[in-house]
Amino acid sequence: MKQRPFLNNPSNYPIDSLPTILHDALVDLTFNIQAPIPLSAITLLTAISVASQKRIKVKLPIGGMPRSVCLYLLAIAESGSRKSVLDSQVSAIFYRRDEAAEVAHANDMASFSAEYDVWSEINRALVGEIARQARKGEGDVNESLYSKLSAHRKREPIKPRLRRLMRQDATERAIIDALQGTGESIALIVDEGEVLLRSALLSKTGVLNKIWDGGTVTLDRANDVSITARQPKMTVSILVQNEVLQDYIAKRGASVRGSGFWARFLVTYPPSTQGTRFSVPEGERTEDGLKRFQERIEQMINDEGEEPLVYEFDAYAKQYWFNMVDMIESMIQPWGYLNDISDYASKAGEITARIAALLHHFGEQQGQISVETLMRAQKIMYFHLDEFKKIFAPPAPVPQFQIDADSLRHYLQTNFWSRGQWAVPRNLVLRCGPVRPKSRFVAALDHLCINGVLWIGRDQKGAANIYYGTQAQYHQGLSPSLPLPA
Repeated sequence: MKQRPFLNNPSNYPIDSLPTILHDALVDLTFNIQAPIPLSAITLLTAISVASQKRIKVKLPIGGMPRSVCLYLLAIAESGSRKSVLDSQVSAIFYRRDEAAEVAHANDMASFSAEYDVWSEINRALVGEIARQARKGEGDVNESLYSKLSAHRKREPIKPRLRRLMRQDATERAIIDALQGTGESIALIVDEGEVLLRSALLSKTGVLNKIWDGGTVTLDRANDVSITARQPKMTVSILVQNEVLQDYIAKRGASVRGSGFWARFLVTYPPSTQGTRFSVPEGERTEDGLKRFQERIEQMINDEGEEPLVYEFDAYAKQYWFNMVDMIESMIQPWGYLNDISDYASKAGEITARIAALLHHFGEQQGQISVETLMRAQKIMYFHLDEFKKIFAPPAPVPQFQIDADSLRHYLQTNFWSRGQWAVPRNLVLRCGPVRPKSRFVAALDHLCINGVLWIGRDQKGAANIYYGTQAQYHQGLSPSLPLPA
């Protein structure tokens, strides 16, 4: 096997937290396609979620009913990020499965058509016989005919449904129709996120929230007919450009985020690799890791037991999970790091548990989920938590007067104060310094004065000078060589 290539990781994605097969597949994808590491990572996690969601559930340490393991994922990247290439590499097994399902469905439809034709002829004959007896006035129609007709109609052939896994139709009707029944599983993969963001589906996100929670979803139709999806399983993966997302957040983001929709997502906005994606010679490509990953995904997608596997945490992992959740809770306080993304923090514990269950299942680990696996999942969750904060709660822009004040202070320190010149002519600084016009210069001086960095006084000739430190220091006869105030 070829030596693993070195990967540049400017996003600091926790590569080392990934199990071996997943790690090696990530290296292969990133190196061969030259895509950002976080994009490769969420593509692989999407595949694991799709392959596992119908087969497994996870029981949170806090108790209650087993929960779904489905993941919602959002990648923010500009055109040309190669996300579509990543999906085609990783998700080929799912599309082949859908193609086989279409062939099988065509055969089933042929059998259904023949069976239905026979059923229709018998139905027509029974109805005709009942009508003939009624027309002849032969008294009461033979009750056995009614019984035969009733029994026959109960045997009406059921039209086979095409159950495709991969979906791109993002309407509410299409999603619920695809999930109709109990425990059905689909994947909504959207490469053009702009279409989804502008759809009616994201104007009311309750349906997608319920599906993530694993709750029952019902859509009422005309004539008192409704379709119901019970215990639905759906992985959602969205690729959208940042400009489109920011426009959406500005217009409708508050209400959608208020519903807790985005808090259910693993989000990433990695730096682009465009300009550095040089061709990889055929002989240097690595594929062993990706092949092993694809083989494991195929195993998982073909593992269809009658009852779901429910994974629980061992005693050490449970305690670790509680400690993690308590720490996150403390960080929601007004002064805490997570105060402005408390919606995501409230879901972080469950998201971590879902990732841990997926890693446990993917790695074919036996028994309960270990604390080691939970710690791996935690590192992945923390990465996406920071990404969520970067996107949905960016720091407020630095005011211009503060930028000017920092620049002016640096100028004074470098050119005068560091050389022992504690009094500097104000007009000289205005004329030669870095801040103009005068209004910005005055605002910067005021800010530095208020914070005790300098003060303005006049010399014996009445000229205004900028003095280092505070006026009180001079009145008290203190040395101006005090450390520069922070």
